[in-house]
Amino acid sequence: MAYAEHGGYVDWARRHLIGGDETAELAAAFRILANQVRQTREQQNKQFADLLATWNKAPRAVERLLPIEQALAKIVAGLARSTSVLLLVIDAMSYAVCRELCEDFRCHGWIAWTDQPGHSLPLLLGTVPSVTAMSRASLFAGKLIRGNSATEKRDFATHTDLLAVSHPATAGRVP
Repeated sequence: MAYAEHGGYVDWARRHLIGGDETAELAAAFRILANQVRQTREQQNKQFADLLATWNKAPRAVERLLPIEQALAKIVAGLARSTSVLLLVIDAMSYAVCRELCEDFRCHGWIAWTDQPGHSLPLLLGTVPSVTAMSRASLFAGKLIRGNSATEKRDFATHTDLLAVSHPATAGRVP
């Protein structure tokens, strides 16, 4: 959770530090800072990997953390009960890039809606292994599966929770 609250912003900033600067002294300071932050992030990455390995042996519900296969039923369908929803799935995006993109959306007048005003959407936990054939297929199916784009289209178009809140003219529509 700490990574979502702060780390994504730190990694976003790290990308800018790596670019350096035209001023030699500032570029040198950026390199030092980027190296120190990289070392800290590597320690955090190892700690996260250890915690994930332990959790994965006996998965349990964690507040504000949702397995990806529950996202359509618990988030999208819930929001669709009260408003139109655009689901945009961008595969293999880092959280830092997501933070940057969300900020750009905000600057253009987009807002994030949640079913709990004042709270952010829950974080999604991808499958292990974290590969498209598992995570994206499981997202659209609503259960842990492995699949390809045909599987994803079929399962999205027939997702029970989405069909229940869809307008009859658009129910099951897959782009």
